[in-house]
Amino acid sequence: MKLRRAIAPLFVTLALTPWVVAQNNTSQRQTILSGGKPWTGSNRMAQSGRTLSPSFSSSVATRENQQVKYKVVQIGVLPGKTNSFLPDLKSINNLGHAAGYSFTYKPGDFNNLFRTGQAFIWQDGKLKALPLLPGWAGAFGFALNDLDQVVGVASNVDADQTVHQTPVLWNRGQPINLGSLFPGQNSYASGINFWGVVVGGSALPDNSGNNAPWVWYGGALHALPFLSGMNHGFAEAINDFGVIAGRQGSIDDSSGVPCLWYWNGIGYTPVSLGSFGGDFGDAVGINNLGHTTGWSLLSGDIHGPAFISDFRGLHALPQLPSDTDGGGNQISDTDEITGWSQLFDDQGNFISQRVVIWQNGKVTEVNTLVPPNIPAFGDIGNANILGQISASAGLLSDGTETTYILTPIIH
Repeated sequence: MKLRRAIAPLFVTLALTPWVVAQNNTSQRQTILSGGKPWTGSNRMAQSGRTLSPSFSSSVATRENQQVKYKVVQIGVLPGKTNSFLPDLKSINNLGHAAGYSFTYKPGDFNNLFRTGQAFIWQDGKLKALPLLPGWAGAFGFALNDLDQVVGVASNVDADQTVHQTPVLWNRGQPINLGSLFPGQNSYASGINFWGVVVGGSALPDNSGNNAPWVWYGGALHALPFLSGMNHGFAEAINDFGVIAGRQGSIDDSSGVPCLWYWNGIGYTPVSLGSFGGDFGDAVGINNLGHTTGWSLLSGDIHGPAFISDFRGLHALPQLPSDTDGGGNQISDTDEITGWSQLFDDQGNFISQRVVIWQNGKVTEVNTLVPPNIPAFGDIGNANILGQISASAGLLSDGTETTYILTPIIH
């Protein structure tokens, strides 16, 4: 099987790599959300862990005599918690508000994240805790719209350490359990548009490790249809016109393609975005122009670039010099794309990756655009209409998480 990408399942987040080192490094972008396994909103292309110095400066400085392009604000941590995290979804809206979560770091106990997670919204420089779903121990905020409606998941941990998750919509600050397509199966929300329509996926009941895509509107979950020959997938994002981006695949041959779902007046119609010749890809982000971003493998399923897609099809995006691969993550309404530039060897083994932004087709490492003492970013969310970006780094040496809002400096 030559499925690649998503070096580790999403429940092994880069933010937590001192606890769980990125696994499965020989299996690049596999199933992005493994059915039945908990999700933390982590980056889809995990890199090996690093321990960083806890000291940093957010003052505007120069790097090699070049002006810094972004000022950086650390968003802080909810009272009683030790760490904060901004997911790599649409976690900052066009008002500059951000959704994420705080949790209590406990070395050696990965599941403590799911017991202590507390969703938040960051508004005007202040963190506000979002209430827990009744009967659920923890919760993560993943994405939000311009009305400050937040979507994410709630979590419980059984006595046998099994993690259960259900999708949540916080409407006017109050949590709503969106449920699952299949009773008793984990389910996840990944995106929401201006009209409060939510998308995500539910674990299939066959224990295949795959999901079924869904859209939530009118107070109920609706299964999204499959392309011919496909039987699993995930809805990643939705724009304000109701167009949904994601992926579909076949369990039988482990293939998958980036796809869209269009509203046809009575339901949704799936459309494949094609590929660069390989057997797997994903459309992760979509903007209000209908442009999407993601990644697609080349023929042979060893390497594959990030892409932007429009009415003419997929267009490969460049990676940084010396890198071989890329992954588009989110795309703004001005076509700014955030994601990763990666290095894999010719056997498909993961070597390294860096957080990048594509502007007008040019790729730039984000850490070269911020003050020099900011820890290296591992996760990056979207850029909003103002050009602000949400980003997170790995754990510092004292166990705390560093999470930031990047704002362009106007010259």
